[in-house]
Parts: sequence; structure tokens; C-alpha cells
Amino acid sequence: MSATTALKLFEDTQSTMILMMLYPLATTTEESHDEVARKVRGERTAIKRFPDQGTLIGAKPVSPSSAYTFDATDRDRMYATGPEYLLRHPAEILGDRAELMMMCEDGTIKWTCFIRKEKPKKVICAEKIHSFYEFHCMTGGPKGWYDYGIRAIAFNKNGRPLMMKIAGMHGHTGQDAFNAFIAASVIEDAHRAGSVLCTLEAESKITFPVSIDEYKQFLADRDGHRNTPTGRRNTILHFCGEHARRRGGKLTEVRAHARGARVFETGGMTLTITPPPEWEELSREA
Repeated sequence: MSATTALKLFEDTQSTMILMMLYPLATTTEESHDEVARKVRGERTAIKRFPDQGTLIGAKPVSPSSAYTFDATDRDRMYATGPEYLLRHPAEILGDRAELMMMCEDGTIKWTCFIRKEKPKKVICAEKIHSFYEFHCMTGGPKGWYDYGIRAIAFNKNGRPLMMKIAGMHGHTGQDAFNAFIAASVIEDAHRAGSVLCTLEAESKITFPVSIDEYKQFLADRDGHRNTPTGRRNTILHFCGEHARRRGGKLTEVRAHARGARVFETGGMTLTITPPPEWEELSREA
């Protein structure tokens, strides 16, 4: 598959995600449950029923609004599933709310959302909780969203996930923390050096990184603002190193800076790009 074809396929995926975010929620937490095979410490692996915890921790369903997703140009990129591979504490990366959307191989879309809150009184933990989150998740398909669920996850001061008990519920909770590590890793990766940050927006937003080696090709067919004197499209965002420019016989020194179009229209949606962090640093240093 050529790079152009791969990027076009990725754009179609992003547009699908945006459209899915506009679907109304179809289920309530009181009705949903999750049956999965998990290895629980001290118990053998089996199909276990994990009832939704939303009611117990005072959480209600929320709609997708602004989600991150994976790198558009690097399908082999690896992401963290534990705190040891993150550069910061997961709560620093997730903040008060963070969302992640993923397109699965079977064509379904997985959405996860992490909302920070004070630990509910019903939650009991043997270790001091540094940060407590509602973990929302659901699956999307051609007929809309389904299997909405809410769990509780928490971290200690070192970013390690904690097992907890919730009054009114059998067993422990906290097994879903690996989802938070993946989301934190994707968000951290999106702001890495060597990539531009793209945000595709309609009424909702999808944010993802594109390598600086690929972003011009990714944006080549987009319709940028035409505010040049000749009516042609502005050049795509790029970095200009420090240089000298001659105007009217006078030589002027031009500081390093980023310039070019940052906003594009595609399929009725707006695509905004943000320069790599190192471009901003070089511009300040110049």
C-alpha cells in the first residue's frame, strides 16, 4: 500500500470517528455489564461477570467530545501498558478528562474516557490513593454505540494502579488501569518531537500526530485558506531557519520561525495543525 493510499484510508477512519462521536448514547450504566475472561489474583481464569460500577461511584454516562487517536503514519509504533514506560505520572498526562478512540480490525470503534474526581466514600483501598478516575468505555458500529460501561481506577503517588473494593459490590476493582496507560501513552506520544499535531473538528474533535516526514503529503490535497495576493493557497506550515533577506537594496536578518497555512477544510470538517514543539523552541531561541 502506498503512503498516499494509507493516509487517505486514515483520513476516512478519522472522519468515521468524528461521525460516531455525534451519535447519541443508546444505553445506560444501570443496564450494562461486561463478561470477560480475566486472570484475577488468587482465582483461576474464567468467564466472570463484572457489573457496571457507575451507580456505585456516582458516575453517569457522558458523550464523546474531544479524543486522541494513534499516529497517522506509523502503524508499527508501540505504546505503554504500564507506568514504567511513561515519562510522567499518568494523572499528569490524563488531566481532569481525557478520551481515546481506536478503530479495531473488525471495523468497530472503541472509545474510552477518563474523568478525574474525588474518591467516593464507598471506595476502600489499603493504600493511599493519589488520583481516582471514572473509566468510561463503549463500542461503536454502523448502528451506533453499545456496551457502555463505567469502572473505577486509581493510582498511587508513583503511578502504580491500585486494587479497590466498592461497598455493595463483590470482588475487587481496578483491573482496567492498563487502558489508562495506553491512553496516556498515546497522548504523550502525540506531543513528541518530530511530528505535527493535527486536530480534525466538526462538532467534536479527533487529535492525532503526523510525522514531519509525512505531514505535507497528508495535507497536500486539503483546501487551505486562500489569502495570498494572487489568490493561490498559502504554503503548508513549515519551519524557516534564520536567514538574511534583501529588500530594496537593504539586507535584513530574519529570525527562525514557523510559517504557512495551519487551517484546512476537508470533507466539511476543519483540520488544524500545530507545529512540533522543537520548532517553537527554535523560534524562541532565535
